[in-house]
Formats: sequence, structure tokens, C-alpha cells
Amino acid sequence: MPVKNLDTATDQVINAMIRADDAAKRFSRRVDLRRAPNQWAFFGGVLNKGENLSVINLGLGVGDRLIVGGGDNFARTLHLELDDNSGRVLKRDPKNSPVSVLDYGATGNLHGLRIHNTDATGPAVVLMGLFDIR
Repeated sequence: MPVKNLDTATDQVINAMIRADDAAKRFSRRVDLRRAPNQWAFFGGVLNKGENLSVINLGLGVGDRLIVGGGDNFARTLHLELDDNSGRVLKRDPKNSPVSVLDYGATGNLHGLRIHNTDATGPAVVLMGLFDIR
């Protein structure tokens, strides 16, 4: 997988975060990269069409969160899904887009996060980022 594909996927996530941050500023808020002890804020991999990537036992803390998924130019449609720790879907992004975004009011429980590479023209670099809305 060419390194440029990672650049493209990263750009998708960062640009969605910038748009969300611009919108949050209208309410005197901001979007920050998720900070928590022993907790990652970015996840990713290479997925074929129809595959998904899951992360479990995510500590989202308490407060407003933004979750963004993005892919390279091979990813046509990505769907994010946020689950409770038992696997029950709490929220999903139904848009058919190469960028998927969820906002969520976290209450301190553990969660699972999944990104589906629903439609792609080839193996795609896919990333998920977790952000705090402060």
C-alpha cells in the first residue's frame, strides 16, 4: 500500500475535524484530539470491500465526543458504528460517503467502535479518530 494512501485517509479525518471545530467555535467550543490515560485516539488498517475494523473497551469518559472515519481514494463508502460494551449498536452513520462522522454524549461507560468499508474500488487505508468536544 503506497504511503500516499495513508496521507489521503489522514487528510479526510483531519479535514472533517477542522469542519467540526469551525462549527463548534460558533458555540464557544472546540474539538480536540482525545486525551485519556492509556487510551489511543487513532486507529486504522487496510480493509477490502465488505470488511470492517473494530476496537473494543474504549474509555470515552464523560462529555461530548466526535468520532471521524476516513479512507483513501479507494474507499467509496464508510460507515461508523458505536456500540456499548456488550455489542449493542448505540449510534451509526448511515450516509453513503467516504467520510463518516458521529457525535456522542459519553457517560463514562466502555464502548466499541467499528468502521465498515462498505464500498471500495480496491483495498483501502481506513482510519478512525476520537475527539473531545470541549
